[in-house]
Order: sequence, then C-alpha cells, then structure tokens
Amino acid sequence: MRSYRLTQAIIATAVAIILTCHLWLIAFPSGELTKAISQDQSKGHSEEHAVKIVQWRHGYLEAIDNRRIVMHETTGRGCLNARQSCAIESAARNNPTRPVQLFMRQPFEDSGSRSDAWLNVLRRYNNVEIIQLSDEMQYFNNTALFGWYMSAKWQQNGTQLSDYFRSVSLFRGGGLLLDLDSVVTIKPLNWMKWNNFFVVKRSDRNSLDGRVTAKMLHLIHGHHLIDEVILNMANRDSKEAPNGRRFGAAIEASVSRICGVNEPDEHFENRCLDVRLIDEEDVFLPSLNSSHWRRMRLAITSGTEDEMIKKSVEAHGAVLVTWDSMGYMKRNLRDSVYSSLLANHCPFTLAASINFPC
Repeated sequence: MRSYRLTQAIIATAVAIILTCHLWLIAFPSGELTKAISQDQSKGHSEEHAVKIVQWRHGYLEAIDNRRIVMHETTGRGCLNARQSCAIESAARNNPTRPVQLFMRQPFEDSGSRSDAWLNVLRRYNNVEIIQLSDEMQYFNNTALFGWYMSAKWQQNGTQLSDYFRSVSLFRGGGLLLDLDSVVTIKPLNWMKWNNFFVVKRSDRNSLDGRVTAKMLHLIHGHHLIDEVILNMANRDSKEAPNGRRFGAAIEASVSRICGVNEPDEHFENRCLDVRLIDEEDVFLPSLNSSHWRRMRLAITSGTEDEMIKKSVEAHGAVLVTWDSMGYMKRNLRDSVYSSLLANHCPFTLAASINFPC
C-alpha cells in the first residue's frame, strides 16, 4: 500500500513539473529567452561589481596578454565624459573575452557612489580594468622618452602628453590601442584578424590627419616597430607634427619608411612582412553624408532611419564608428540620429549621458 501511494506521489510530482515547464515556455518562448541570456553573456556585462583599479608598477605590463585593448585618459580630471565612457563600454561589450584597460593619471577609489555615472557604467563589465599611473617618472624610465619627460616640456602642452603615454604603453606591454576620444566599437575585434596591423588611407593622401591613423592600431609586445615609433617620438620636434598629433606623425614616419606607405601610388605594396596594413574603409563606418548611406537609402525603401542604420551596420564590414562621422552631438547622446546605434553598443552610457560630470 505504501509503495502504491509513493508511486502515485512520484507520478503526480512529475506531471506537475511537466505542466509547469509547458506554462513557462508559453509565457517565455525558448528562443527569445535563450537569445536574451546569450546576448547578456556574449556582451560581457553582469551585475554591478567594484571596478578593478590597480597601480601601475614596474614589471606589471610586460607579462600581460597582447590581446588587451588599451585606452588613455591623461588630462588628470579623474573622470570620463559620456563619449569616453561609450568608448570603454562599447569595447568591453563587444569583446567580453578581451581585457579592456583604461590608463588614468588621476588617483581615485571606487567608493561605490551612485553619483559617479562613468563608474556605474564600468561596474557592469568584468573585463574592464583601470590602471593608475601614479608614478609617471617610473613609467617613462628606461625608454627613449625619459629625457623628454624629465625636461617637463609636456607641461607646456598637456594635450600632447597622451601621445607619449600611448607610445610608452605599446613599449611596456603591446596591445590594441584605441583613441578614447574618437571611436565607438560596433563589432567584435576578433584576435585572428585584429593583431599586428595599422590602419591606412589609400586615397586622400594629403589629408590633414595623415595617411596612417592613430585611432586604432595593434602591435605585439617587443615588436620592432614599437622601438621605431618611440625613437621617432623622441627625435621629432613638436613643430614638425601637424595639428599637434605627434604620436600619429611618429607612426606615419615609421610605417612609411619601413612599409612603403609614403609611395605616391594608392595601390602601394606593403613591404612589412610582420605587420598588416588595413584600409580605413574596412575599419570605420562611413558618415551619414557619404555615398554609402545614400545607396542604403535607395536600397531600403521601407522602415525608419534607425532600421536603415542597423541594416547598414550589418551590411558593412566596419568595426568602429568615429564621433566625427556622427557629426555634432550634444552632451545628451540620446538627442542623436545615432542613438539607436549607441543603444546597442553603450546602452548604460546612453541611459545616463546627461549625468556625466566631465
């Protein structure tokens, strides 16, 4: 009798579990639920946690993974503006398996305050790390730029300091450098493709920004071109660098001399055997007034502007979009035709864009 009742109880429990599962699937379709979960996991964000903050020390970066993504904030403000936060968030969100390192000069602690809009964003991503450069002299020590730093020339033009920090960061640990003030990541930067490369312009050779951009590049630690860039930085007079872009000018001089980018033909051959030259048209999403968008408007006869932007991004091979190509944007990033694009790649920044102190 007992065994019969036990069997009935087991059967009733199993039936209840099956009915519960069916009701759950009706309320939450499996495809949508799986998609929502996988998107959260693939984007690398989770519940809020304390931002990892470390002090740079000698020997720390030399052993780091060359897969890291590196950005610099060297104004000394101790905070990020909305654009900079979007740059960090979009890189971390699209590359959850790659460490994203933000170098900052101003020491601070993550107090957990909800008023720190930019820290609230970074707390969402466990692959973000802030590295504080509290001992700048030690950071420049044993590099060709140490004498320049000790001469305090950077105090005359603080805007150029970021250029020098970026070159030293390459020297210390290699990695993928992104310009914190210029770009938003809109697709994953897969390691197999985005390593040991420079982004070049095969046309518009006389552009004021030069033929090799400093907005994005990657070199592994110890690469010979890093030494070449450092030496060019050390030997280059500030007056020689157009628009104050010393880092970009040093990169262009190095790549031109070794890889042949200075050749007049836009179909130049890359003479560097250990570094790739990627056309900027394959990297940056075109601006709204470009022929690409005009073609998209003709091809897409229905739908909103947001849908057109989404389809265009999917169809284009670009992995970054620049703020310049998005045109003038107010402090509130939500007041932009690109807000739907930003909502996919830096949603937490977008939601709090009017609350950023910097």
